[in-house]
Amino acid sequence: MSWCGKKFKKERLVFRENWNKINAVKNDLIFEVKSPIILQPGPAAFMEGIKAIANIINACTTFKTNVTYSGGQKTLAMAVSITKV
Repeated sequence: MSWCGKKFKKERLVFRENWNKINAVKNDLIFEVKSPIILQPGPAAFMEGIKAIANIINACTTFKTNVTYSGGQKTLAMAVSITKV
């Protein structure tokens, strides 16, 4: 993910001290969620961010995600299910 709108630089992230021990780094499973998605005001950042993460999971694993929402203007309920295919 971007940090406060700064450009994501994968090469800087993966070469941080001891990050080579993280499985996602070892397996080149580092992805960016674009700043306009996660930095927008209100619940849209959360909802769109979860969708973006679900799309990444669906694209690169044998797991499939399903994201559902319900609620009105003042409340929001969200369910994320992850199943092994």
